[in-house]
Amino acid sequence: MNSKIFVAITLILLGIQCVSAFDERAFGEEAAKLITVQGLHNFNKWERSFSSGRSRTYLSEEERTYRQIVFLQNDQNIQKHNSDSNNTYKLQHNQFSDMTKDEFAHRVLNSQLKTSASSSSQPAQTPQLRGSVDASLNASQGFDWRNYQGVLGNVKNQGQCGSCWTFATAGVLESYYALKYQQSLIFSEQDIVDCASRSYGYQSDGCNGGFPSEGLQYASTVGLVQSDYYPYVAVQGTCRQVNAPRYQLLDQYYSVQQSSSALQYAITRAPTAVGVDASTWQFYNSGVYNGCGKTQRNQLNHAVIAVGYDAYGNWIIRNSWGTSWGQSGYITLARGNTCGVLYDNYAINI
Repeated sequence: MNSKIFVAITLILLGIQCVSAFDERAFGEEAAKLITVQGLHNFNKWERSFSSGRSRTYLSEEERTYRQIVFLQNDQNIQKHNSDSNNTYKLQHNQFSDMTKDEFAHRVLNSQLKTSASSSSQPAQTPQLRGSVDASLNASQGFDWRNYQGVLGNVKNQGQCGSCWTFATAGVLESYYALKYQQSLIFSEQDIVDCASRSYGYQSDGCNGGFPSEGLQYASTVGLVQSDYYPYVAVQGTCRQVNAPRYQLLDQYYSVQQSSSALQYAITRAPTAVGVDASTWQFYNSGVYNGCGKTQRNQLNHAVIAVGYDAYGNWIIRNSWGTSWGQSGYITLARGNTCGVLYDNYAINI
C-alpha cells in the first residue's frame, strides 16, 4: 500500500476512535467526514503558528482531538466561504480557530451590551453630540485617523476575557489625550476591569462584560493610571491603589445620534467608542464586511473603536483581538447600520 494512503487511513481511523468520546458534544459520526490529510495539515500549521513555535497546550490528547475536529469544521466553513466570488469579504484562521461559535461568544464577547438600551448603567443626562462633518474634510473622500501620526496607539489584545468595553474606553481616551496634549500615553484597561465594577457601585462586571459609558464615567470621576503601573492580566481582580499618577481625563462625554452622518461627525472630532454585534466576526480577514444580517439593538455584544470611514461610507473599525485578526486588527464594516454600529455610541468632543 502507498505510504501516504496508509498514513491517511490511520489518521482517519484514529480520529474516528477519538471522536466517539465526544458524541455528547454534537459531533458524532459526522466528525469523521471532516478528517482529511489536507485538513490535518492545516491544523498542524495553525497549531505551530499560534503557539510561538511550540505545540499548543491542551489538557489531554483527547482534548487536542476535540479541538482538532472543531478546527476542521471551521476550516471547511472558511474554505467554502472564500470559494464564493460573490462574497465581499474573506475569512482566515486566527487564534479563535479551535473554538466553536458558542465558545467564542462566551469567552470573548460582551453579553452586557445587550441590555444597554434600557440599562440603569447608562448615565441619565448624557448629552448628545450634535454637528455635521466639516465641508473642508470632503466627506466623499472619507476620513481615517490612521493617517494622522500619534493619534492611535498599537492594536491591543483582550485575550479570552470579555473586557472589550475597557479597551474601547482606554483607546478613545488615549487618542483624546494625544489630540489634546500632543503626547502619547497608554492607559490601563486592568484599572477599569478591577475598579469600575459591581463591588464599587457600577453595573459592569469585568471579564463578564460591561459598558464603555461606565468606563468613561470612571475615567472622568476617578481617573486612570498608565498601563505600565497597572498591567493587563485578562482576569478580574480586586481594585488596587498603585503608586502612580492618576489622570482625570475629561469632564464630559457624549452619546451619538443613531445616524450615519452623526457618527461620521463624531469620528472626525476623535476616535469614537461604538457597540456592535460581533457574533459572526470570528474569522474575518479582509474586505467589506456585511455578514451580520439585520441587527437589533439588543444583539450588541462587543465594544470597539470607530476610527474612520472610506469614500463609500464604509466604517473603519479598530478591534481589540490583536493584529493576527482581520486587517492587522481592523475591520471594514459596510455602510449604514451594519452589525448595529449606529445604535450605542459614545464620543469625546475635542
